Amino acid sequence: MEHVMATATWSPDVDRFTLWAEPPAGRVSPEPFDDDPAAVLLMEIDDTGQDTGRVAGVEIALRAFERWETVPDLPLRWQLPDRPPLSLKDLLQQLQRELRAATAESRSA
Repeated sequence: MEHVMATATWSPDVDRFTLWAEPPAGRVSPEPFDDDPAAVLLMEIDDTGQDTGRVAGVEIALRAFERWETVPDLPLRWQLPDRPPLSLKDLLQQLQRELRAATAESRSA
């Protein structure tokens, strides 16, 4: 199974988590994978606006997301720096636990 190196960003004020495949795509098109438009695959598009078939990333309201059965089972393993490669669902669930724990700690401080 292919694995991709990735980077991630999170905007806590609006709970927007983005996972980017490396190398970054020049242009992307969002493709929702849940009824909630806040959960999308970012598909790479070429200079003519055609989908290349490459998943360039994921954007999701990660802290609040609960519909794990809707996360696509991609033939990719995503690897963030200093972490093992994981399926998209496993990585997002792991990161969600970490974000929720960090948020709870900051509220109690």
